[in-house]
Amino acid sequence: MTTGATRVQEIETYTPTPEEAARRRKRSIAIAVILLALMLLVFVTTIVRLGGGPAGA
Repeated sequence: MTTGATRVQEIETYTPTPEEAARRRKRSIAIAVILLALMLLVFVTTIVRLGGGPAGA
């Protein structure tokens, strides 16, 4: 049991180097592009399966 005395812990923060930040940004962009492509694939597949193909087909 403490009697009013509290300990404050310092939290260490990590600052990436510019090279690490650039790699992280490139990786994030690549993941976003892959996710967008997957979403587009699912959307197109759904439209085709529902029979909403090109007009006149």
